[in-house]
Amino acid sequence: MEQRQYEAVLADAELRLRRLRTLYDHWFHGIERKEPQQQRAEVERMINELRRQQQRNTALRFRFNQLVQRFTT
Repeated sequence: MEQRQYEAVLADAELRLRRLRTLYDHWFHGIERKEPQQQRAEVERMINELRRQQQRNTALRFRFNQLVQRFTT
């Protein structure tokens, strides 16, 4: 995967993670009745896909590590 493709997938994963957090907030507050399991699985799949790629760019590795840390919390 090229650096530009990796960056695009990383940006999409960050956006989906923000949306997932909002959906979980709604679920915790009782607005939504179902846990957003499908969206969570999509974010996990994207993270695993990015994890398989060896990225040499330090800035992109840093962004990816931050994404993983936010996902785990």
